[in-house]
Parts: sequence; C-alpha cells; structure tokens
Amino acid sequence: MKKGYTEYITGRPQEFFGPPNIWHKDRGFLLQSTDPASYHLNFPTTGANNLFFDLVIEGDATDLIWAPVTHAGITAAVTPLTGCDYNQGQYDKSHHRYYNHEGCFVVYRVKLTGPSAIAQGNNDIPAPIAKPNLPQTFELVGKDSGGNEIIKYGFQLRQWFVGRKKVSYYSKQLAWCNGLGYRMSQIKDLTNASSFFYKDEALGNVGGTPSSDNNSYTRVIGGGFLGEWGEVFDYGGSYYTEVDPIYTRVWTSNTHDFPVKTRHGRFAVLFGGYVDHQPCESSDPGGDPYCRGTDEYGAICVTP
Repeated sequence: MKKGYTEYITGRPQEFFGPPNIWHKDRGFLLQSTDPASYHLNFPTTGANNLFFDLVIEGDATDLIWAPVTHAGITAAVTPLTGCDYNQGQYDKSHHRYYNHEGCFVVYRVKLTGPSAIAQGNNDIPAPIAKPNLPQTFELVGKDSGGNEIIKYGFQLRQWFVGRKKVSYYSKQLAWCNGLGYRMSQIKDLTNASSFFYKDEALGNVGGTPSSDNNSYTRVIGGGFLGEWGEVFDYGGSYYTEVDPIYTRVWTSNTHDFPVKTRHGRFAVLFGGYVDHQPCESSDPGGDPYCRGTDEYGAICVTP
C-alpha cells in the first residue's frame, strides 16, 4: 500500500480544510499509521450507523477479499469500487475517484453498522438501545485469492453517535438521550470550533482538539463528530440515505453563567460546526433556567 486516503466526498468549502499532513483537499483524510500500536491515529475515531468512507489505494490492489470485522456490536464491512478510465494519474473530482498511471482506480468502501435510534425518533419516551463498549480497534485486512495478506487498514472507534431530527426543548431532548441509555453530546464531542463569544464576552474554548482557529470545525482526526465526518446535518438526505437524520441545530449539555447571575445560557451546535449561545433569564418559562422555553432544536446523543 503506497498511500491511504479516506476519500473526500462532501465538496465542502476550503475554510473547513484540516492541516495538510492530515487532510487532502481532494481526497480527504490521509493515512497516519500502519503500525497496529498506532491505529488510533487513523480516521475514524467516531462513528454512527451506516456511515461510510472510502479507502483510495495506489498500486496493484484489485480483487482483494475483505472479511467484515465486528466488535461490541459494531461492524466494519468493505466492498470494492474499482474500474478503469482514461484519466490516467489524475483525481476525478466529479466522480470522487483517483486514477493510477494505468488509468484504473482502486477504491474500497468501508461501511459502519451498529446501534441506531432512527426507530425511536418520534418517541419522546424511547426504549433503551444497544450501547457499544468503546474504545474498540478495527483492523481490516485485504487478501488475494490465495489468502495472502496484501493490505491492512486499522482504526480505533472511541465514540458512537445516534441522532434525532425531531426538534424539542432542551429538557425533552436530554430525557430522550438518557432514555436511550446515551448522553447528550457536549460541544467537544461534536466540533473543534473555538473563539466562542456572546456579545463581547469570550466564552472560552470548550470544543474538541486540535482546535479550529475560528467558530467552525476543521477536518481533523479526533476533532469531534463533525470534524471527522463533515456535515452530519446532511445525513439521512440524498447521500447518506440510511443514517439517523439530524436537524441543523442540536442542543449540547454545555452551559455558561454570566457575571450577572440571573442570566445564563446553553450552547447549541449549528450547520458547519458553529457554536451558538442561547441566553436565557432565570425567570424564563419551561422549567429550565438555562434556556428559553421557546427554543426547540434536534439532538445528537453519544456513548461513552
């Protein structure tokens, strides 16, 4: 295996690009390690049901056989996406393919399947769902027809996410996550955005690391769910059609107290990984002193 890429499939603007040693502007995340002791450095560290990524391989790696790998109720299965064209040695952005010098592309798609809350989306009092015991390390092995190991790719999943597109008050979304046996995500679970402000007050950097240099995510491994997978708010739409649908604004469990103690606030994460501060008065209705009773957002729940 000369190089490994998780293929760039979402076509997002350049301000979301990660550092060049981690993120390629056309092909996505770069291979970080082939050492099993360092598989945790590779993409992904987060996952959700039916998400997938592509391994782009240079060299003779066609017709490999990959056995699915299952740990703690999560399965990583590999299928080939391979063919030839005239675009020799080029990356075809319109079809998300990299061609080698013979005009052939070798791509293997890795699909994650595991616990999902999609059947519980309209149920305000959901039943518990399976909760994987994480972290778990996955090693995918491509073998030739003779059973010889040709390529290995490893990664370590440290968090598993489920989503809810139905909007509701914070307290109801918190109860929904807890009812599943999961917890409501914190900012750092979702995005590595930084530089949060409400009016002129800096609210601190409580996003994932390594941090972005602005209030949006950048594509880095370990930088939160959005920092790894991109616009999860598109999932369940035209591309990731079988993924738990997620609303464009989701509650987080983070709070902030202002110097004037009658004014508090909760945080929400928006499309693009932006962090939004929702201030509220302690006298606001809804039974929650940290948010306006009229605010209704979606939810992303996580374990652990």
